[in-house]
Amino acid sequence: MRILTATALLFLAALATADVTFTEKAKVTTSSILRANDSRATTTNAASIKGRKMKLAATDDAAKPTRVFIFDGEKTLQRDTFPRKETYGEVTAEGFTNRVDAAKKRVEDFETKVESLTGDKQARMSNYIWHTKKVLGLLTQTPSVELKRTGEKQKIGEWDCERIVITEENAKGEMETVFDCWMTEQLEGWNAYLDFYAAYRAFSPAVLEKMRELKGFHVKGTFIPYYFDGDAFLETNEVDNSDVKKVDLAAAEFEVPANYKNTTKK
Repeated sequence: MRILTATALLFLAALATADVTFTEKAKVTTSSILRANDSRATTTNAASIKGRKMKLAATDDAAKPTRVFIFDGEKTLQRDTFPRKETYGEVTAEGFTNRVDAAKKRVEDFETKVESLTGDKQARMSNYIWHTKKVLGLLTQTPSVELKRTGEKQKIGEWDCERIVITEENAKGEMETVFDCWMTEQLEGWNAYLDFYAAYRAFSPAVLEKMRELKGFHVKGTFIPYYFDGDAFLETNEVDNSDVKKVDLAAAEFEVPANYKNTTKK
């Protein structure tokens, strides 16, 4: 067995933990749970990841950033910055905890009302209760979840990818796809997204556990998170990150400029 030198080991470690930049192009279909107001949109963000920090920047026609979203998975800290106004708002770890507590109380309230409703209103409220209890891990019977490494291989951009599919049992007992992506282990970056979805409770605990088994980066594919805020919605994201590349990013790129004003409501 060949013994690697310390220099070689450091070089390999650097390759494994390299930062990435890419253009996140997505077709987004939003399916509302409590109201019939579904929508479709196409989004493009200049994206970058350093360790467990993720940044997404929306730009105008002159390629100047209009909104920059920064999520720090280590601190469970989200910051939305608005360069034109030099302002930002933030959600802290405490804020994410409060969000979950509010959802639990809302479910309890809805459960006392759902039987008094009929037709579409009852169906939508029941759907909200089931989906929200699922992502919060409150269902009496945990839905089945399966992760399949399909063995299908494809080179996308510069990267060798394998198609990975995660399915989950729905309220009718049928298996539905919630994650279908071409992943490469030649890059890192998926964990930053996983931190975000875990903070938002956008997938059930069982699905998040399967997602933690994944290594690398999602170059292309579809995933369907659920958000219980407001009218609540399922969000089908068809993403294309195929121009992703390894880079070396400064930590300062993931910080809010010192002159920006925090407009977060207390």
